[in-house]
Amino acid sequence: MRLARIVVALVVVLISGEARAIADLWEAPPTSIAECSARVRRASNVGSWYCFYRLSFEHRDLIPAVVAHLERIRAREPRNALATFAEALAEDLRGGDNTLALYEQAQAEFRRRGDVEGELHVAAAVVGHASWFGEAELGAAKLARGLVLAQQLGDPDALAYMYVHATELALRTGDYGRAEVRVRQAEEQLTPAAPPWLAYRVPHDWGRVYSATRRPWRAMQAYQRAAAATPDPVHRAFSLQGCAEEAVRLASAGELSMEEAERHLDEALAAARLGVASYHTGGELPTRMLRHALRGPSPEGVREVQAVLERGRATQSFLQITAARLLARFAAETDPRHPGPARVLTDEALSEARSTGNPTWVPLAHLARAHVEWRSGDREALGRQAELMLDSVDRLRWNQPRALARARTSAEWAFAYELLAGWLLDLAGPEPSDGAVEPAFATMERLRGRILLDELTRAGVAPPTESPDLAARRADVLASLTRGQQGLLRHEGGAGREGLRQQVEAAEVALSELEDEVARSDPRSAPVSVATLAELQAALREDEALLSFQLWRPDISLNAPYPAGASWLVVLTRGEVFIARLADAQVLEPKLALFRSLLVRGDSGEVPAGVRLREALLDRALERLPPQVRSLLVVPDGPLHGFPLDALVMEDGSPLGGRYAVTTVPSASLWLRWRRAARPVVGPALALADPDPSAPPGRDRDASRWLEQLRLPSLPEARAEAAAMVEARGPGGALRRGPEASERWLKTSDLRPWGLMHFATHAVVDETEPERSALVLAAGHLEEDGLLQPREIAGLDLGGKIVLLSACRTASGELLQGEGTLGPVRAFFRAGALAVVASPWPLGDLETRKLIDELSERLASGLSLEHALAGAKKARQEAGAPAVAWAGLQLHGDGSVVVSARSTARRGSWAVGLGMLGLALFLVGAAGLVFRARAAARAVPAGQVGTTTASSR
Repeated sequence: MRLARIVVALVVVLISGEARAIADLWEAPPTSIAECSARVRRASNVGSWYCFYRLSFEHRDLIPAVVAHLERIRAREPRNALATFAEALAEDLRGGDNTLALYEQAQAEFRRRGDVEGELHVAAAVVGHASWFGEAELGAAKLARGLVLAQQLGDPDALAYMYVHATELALRTGDYGRAEVRVRQAEEQLTPAAPPWLAYRVPHDWGRVYSATRRPWRAMQAYQRAAAATPDPVHRAFSLQGCAEEAVRLASAGELSMEEAERHLDEALAAARLGVASYHTGGELPTRMLRHALRGPSPEGVREVQAVLERGRATQSFLQITAARLLARFAAETDPRHPGPARVLTDEALSEARSTGNPTWVPLAHLARAHVEWRSGDREALGRQAELMLDSVDRLRWNQPRALARARTSAEWAFAYELLAGWLLDLAGPEPSDGAVEPAFATMERLRGRILLDELTRAGVAPPTESPDLAARRADVLASLTRGQQGLLRHEGGAGREGLRQQVEAAEVALSELEDEVARSDPRSAPVSVATLAELQAALREDEALLSFQLWRPDISLNAPYPAGASWLVVLTRGEVFIARLADAQVLEPKLALFRSLLVRGDSGEVPAGVRLREALLDRALERLPPQVRSLLVVPDGPLHGFPLDALVMEDGSPLGGRYAVTTVPSASLWLRWRRAARPVVGPALALADPDPSAPPGRDRDASRWLEQLRLPSLPEARAEAAAMVEARGPGGALRRGPEASERWLKTSDLRPWGLMHFATHAVVDETEPERSALVLAAGHLEEDGLLQPREIAGLDLGGKIVLLSACRTASGELLQGEGTLGPVRAFFRAGALAVVASPWPLGDLETRKLIDELSERLASGLSLEHALAGAKKARQEAGAPAVAWAGLQLHGDGSVVVSARSTARRGSWAVGLGMLGLALFLVGAAGLVFRARAAARAVPAGQVGTTTASSR
């Protein structure tokens, strides 16, 4: 296999004085073998022998001579571990077959001599080698040894060094969750005395992690920090190349100007030339390809990319595969009727991708071939390539043991799903059959909410048994995390507060590692099959329609150099499937943002803006719906997550929600699961309200981010609202206010008696670290912090319940394309809830109470949740409340559920024979029981826990 080994500072001496010597060496590269030999004569150590690696790195044409020189030395000195190590590094750069054997010889000799430093560097080098070739087991074994050696040295920078290599291994093997854990660990260990190359590598690797998990702004900022941290021109070229890639992605998505993207490209090209870095992945050739991908096919572009392809064939698989895919795009765009040459190029890319063992390159080659088939108009061939690409991404995604890592992997590949689904629908025709729509629909369903679907499917499977040691470690870490968060809630500021932040962050890293250990011991299941169109149609009622949005935006990169995609709306009713072409995301997003801004401000301009948006998003669907449809099940995409569709304006000026009940679902497959499990939700209400009534009253149920000191007002209207909900739901309800609304009570109580869970409190939402979001409760115990966070929510037993989150921004969180919003709503679904009502924006205390009171009355009348909420919103709208007062509460999940406070215990067979008179008497008696129970509930003094219980019938 022909593959050039690309290494950036693969091995660098770290310890004390030698670390500084190596940093100087990297800043002053050698120019000849004689110069390296002179350095070795002056001081024979890892740093001086490393000179031969640096020489080979900067002058690839000298590698044969360097290897020959080192072989002569080894012939004279067979036990010279340093010479053996230097030769292994040089061989690794050119992909030599004896590379691993040389590494093993060097490591064995260092171990025999008791040279811990030498053995550490060999272990790190082998981890780097394994990373490039995707050999996870080899890399893991050498990494474990390297960490032991670093601990023996007692130098934090030695640990940071190994964690940097661990990050590389995780990235190269597609384990992005572990990569994020490892780079955090490297950052924690790094000291101010660390060599400059190591201080550079940590932010650079942060950029790579952010890029891999589709956080382009954060990636660009990290790359900029790395470029500013290094004096070395080669390292700077690497980081500015990464910065340019993220700038192009942002520009193609409309978030950065094209001029700014070109500026970043110019800066990266200049840095690459200065760094003499045209032969590796951070250099001039990839940047040139990226520029031509942005500009499109031209004679100059074809010539330059063809030259890169020739260079790649001779030296480097990355260049070969990337250039072949880009040239295939140009050929397909220039002459779509003759796809032969483009197909040959994609075949070359696929063959080379398979030979490398890199799991991320194979699906990219399939995507390139799919693009060619789309351009040629061959729908069947496109479908075959789409299936191959999706299967390869599924394998990559399911290689991640932790759910969050799988979700981030999905987000990284969302561009491919969106492109394929758009191309498939484009070839389906204006009035496609269900069979033509199915592949595109299934493509998006294989992306959407897949991790949540898998978690729910596996909910009945017993989790792996934790060892006593692991359980004890978890308890210690959680205790440390709780203590840190308790301190942050109380501390006024200053240096102590920074120490608490560091304690929390360290505990989060440790918890991530523990969860990773548990996940890797959990038997993996196959991905769950997604719902078919026929299954969904059979589950829909006559008055329901499902609207599945797919909003595409240009996102040009070397992975996806395709500027042509499409946005669509797929509509399902019980009797029909049809599609509608939509404007792309970069066109719709400013309009969506404007309407939401007008809505929140109460600006009268919301009406015409709402009309225009409704026309753009929904008109072609609404005009074709059967007249009996009154419920819309919406699968959002991109900027539609959290958007109040029911506030859009109809022709007569009324809100869309006045005609249709709107429910949001993460995916059609998840909705089908909930619908099949749906039955009347039985049981009264449990409400937890206003955990700190002694605080001064406030108007909003909002809070700052949790890492800042929380100054939360009391919520008197929330107390009244919760009492009304418990009363309306009938006997057996429970209202817990003030200190009784505690985290400890909720986590340790049997929640089965209640069918509806109502939280009327504050919430804090972190949109970058979703596991930090929380509902704010009283602590209830010294071991609790009063922050009910997603991992704790998911541990509750809420099977089959409705959850009402009457708190600010609980429908917000980190938005991962495909998977959806990571926040409290998702956590409640993981706990088993069938439906969750939540808001993506701040809620006013008084207006929220009025809306919830309307909802309570309608639920008590026996309406389904969707129609009860729609009716409550309509009542507030007719009462003159602004849209911001009612549009915030949104329904997620299955809104068809009906909440019943009565027991479902079977009556005896005698009940079947009751006559009308007996039935009437029975109902009168039941009404009396309810009336008396409600009277008892009203008699509970304010500020106490009120619990009313009726005997089971």
